[in-house]
Amino acid sequence: MVDGVVESVTFDEGCDLCDGKGCVQNQFNATAGEIDPSSQFQSCETKTSECGAQNKNCDLKIYVGWTGTDADGNFLQSANLRLSRFT
Repeated sequence: MVDGVVESVTFDEGCDLCDGKGCVQNQFNATAGEIDPSSQFQSCETKTSECGAQNKNCDLKIYVGWTGTDADGNFLQSANLRLSRFT
């Protein structure tokens, strides 16, 4: 963000939380905004057979962090808490 206005979106890619087990290639290209089979982006997956009772382990979880400055020019700090920082 620049002065509170979103300038771009970046996905925090990787398989840090699954230690390589269940790490698969993600075919969504964020830059192009479309499916791209040649994408190098990887993320963790959970097979539906491993979800457990009532699919509770397969609930979608999205973590959002911000970088840049807010409308008052203050630096945003949540990006320091993104998952890839804890590898």
